[in-house]
Amino acid sequence: MINMNTGSDQGYLFESYKNELELLRPIDDDFMRILFRNNLPLAQKVLQIIAEMPDLKLKSIETQADLKIPGSRSVELDVLCKSDKGKIFDLEAEKNTEASTPVRARYHASVIDIKQLKPGAEFDALQDVFIIFVSKKDIGGKGLPRYYIRQRAENIGRIADGTCILFANAQYQDDSEFGSLMADYLETRPERMRIKEMRDACYFYKRTDEGRQIMCAVFEEIKAKGREEGREEGREEGRAEERKNTLRERQRADKALKEVERLREEIKRLTFR
Repeated sequence: MINMNTGSDQGYLFESYKNELELLRPIDDDFMRILFRNNLPLAQKVLQIIAEMPDLKLKSIETQADLKIPGSRSVELDVLCKSDKGKIFDLEAEKNTEASTPVRARYHASVIDIKQLKPGAEFDALQDVFIIFVSKKDIGGKGLPRYYIRQRAENIGRIADGTCILFANAQYQDDSEFGSLMADYLETRPERMRIKEMRDACYFYKRTDEGRQIMCAVFEEIKAKGREEGREEGREEGRAEERKNTLRERQRADKALKEVERLREEIKRLTFR
C-alpha cells in the first residue's frame, strides 16, 4: 500500500527525489510501467504507431504482468494489452541491448501462448501475439525504424503462425510520427515531447503535485525494498559466516580426534615394544 505524504513532508520528499525524477525517461522500464498504468489511450497510441496499425483499438491493459508457469521460468511483462479483436501485445522498454534479444522475445511469446489455452482447448483458439521491444540502441545496425521477426520456411517463405516479434529502434528519430515517438522515449522533459498522449502522461508525473506525490511514494517504496534486500543480504552473509565457523569447528574437532588416535597408537607401540 503506497503511503501518500502531504504538506511539508511531501515537499521534503520531492526535493529529495527531484533530480531522479527529472532524469526519468519513458525508455526506463520502471517509469514506463507507471506511465502506462491504467492509461489505455497512451498504450493504444503507442502501439498504433509502432505496430503500424492506425485502426487498432485496445480493450484492456495490464502493467507488470507476472506470468508464472509451474516448473519453468516466469516473466514479468512491462505492458500487456489486448485488442477488441483479441490480439495480444507485449510492449517492453529496454535500455540494455543484451537484454533485448530475439531469444528473450521468443520466450515471452511462448509463455503468453501457454497462458492462453486451457486444458483441452484447440490450437486454433490461439490469438495473434505481438512482442514489441523499444530498444535504446539500433540492434539491427541498419538504421531502420523497425525490425520484424516472423516464422519462415526456407522453401516457401513466410509462415502465418500468428506470432510477430518487432524491435523498434529508438535511435531512428525524424519528423514522422514514429520518429517523434522514438525521440519522446529518450526525452526527459515533457514540454519537448511531440506525441500528445506521451507528453500528457509524463507532464502529469513530473510537473503536477499529484503526479509528483505518486512518484515520491514510488521512490520511497523502492528505497524501502532496497533496505530490506540489504538486510536480507546481511542476514544471508551472517548465516554463511556461521556455516563457515561451524565447518572450521568440525575440522578442528576432526583434527583433534586424529591426533588422539595417533597418540593412542604411539602409546600402544611403546607399551608393547
